[in-house]
Amino acid sequence: MQERESNSKKRIMVSACLLGIKCRYDGKSKRNKDVIEYCKDALIIPFCPEQLGGLSTPRIKATITERDSVINFAGEDVTENFHRGAMETLLIVSITKPDEIILKEGSPSCGLTETNVNWERKKGSGITTTLLKRNTNIPLKSEILLQS
Repeated sequence: MQERESNSKKRIMVSACLLGIKCRYDGKSKRNKDVIEYCKDALIIPFCPEQLGGLSTPRIKATITERDSVINFAGEDVTENFHRGAMETLLIVSITKPDEIILKEGSPSCGLTETNVNWERKKGSGITTTLLKRNTNIPLKSEILLQS
């Protein structure tokens, strides 16, 4: 792969729901004007780890358990889907080499400082974010950090 020229656009991976893409569990988006404004001059790489992991949209809402598994509201174990989506996201990172990644706070996949544990918002990182923190040195942000 060729190195980017120094004058090329900044590459930013963004949780797709923040861009207005209807990929959330409820079939909606979380379009965020501050994220869109922040990325206006960048090459945007949208991603949704839950879709990458094979889950449909809409899908049953899920939470991380105290045992680090992921279950949905119907009680089904979707841990494998969340881990597969995290690994696919890491693959996209290795291919696209983004300068930074913007994640959806509170998500069981993308939460940066808060995630969904046992159906409550708690301090901690989502499944994908945890993998990114362990395997990359790419700056990670959430939409909360970009609010005006």
